[in-house]
Amino acid sequence: MEHVHSHVLIAANPKSGAASGGGRVAELREALIADGHACDVHYSLGELRCSALRLEALGQLSAVVSAGGDGTAGALANLLPSHLPLLLFPLGTENLLAKH
Repeated sequence: MEHVHSHVLIAANPKSGAASGGGRVAELREALIADGHACDVHYSLGELRCSALRLEALGQLSAVVSAGGDGTAGALANLLPSHLPLLLFPLGTENLLAKH
């Protein structure tokens, strides 16, 4: 039986919050890979949506991570099917959604 990797997609918003956000996204990606997940970072929400739907159809999508602020999380919540796990990796200025 072929081993199917769980796949995590990261939606990274390079304009969110501090300039150090890109380094934190890279660290998150490395940690997920070290934990045995396949992981891709997307800077385009349209490309991320296509990847998410393809991986979901293959039964390989574990989660989508919103690496940005409240706007990034809101955009993903409206863009992706509601049954997909959406995790917050707050990199914005306020991060109200992650705080509450």
